[in-house]
Amino acid sequence: MIGTIARTTTVFAAVALVAAASLPAAAANDPNAKTSETKPVKERRYCVEQVTTGTMLRAPKVCKTREEWIAKTGIDPAGKKN
Repeated sequence: MIGTIARTTTVFAAVALVAAASLPAAAANDPNAKTSETKPVKERRYCVEQVTTGTMLRAPKVCKTREEWIAKTGIDPAGKKN
């Protein structure tokens, strides 16, 4: 009985090792697999939270890219001069 359980456990462990070893090879051959090279570059966003007085409620944050802030307000949030 114990010999059968040990043999069965060994077979399952071997199958698991073979399956795990073949995953990277299968992923390398998959043309639809996403790689780190396909990730888009995130633009840095600048967030502003308005200060309100006389209330306990917080104003929501407004987050935009540098170009969006310059287009909307004319002010560079990074403080860089054009």
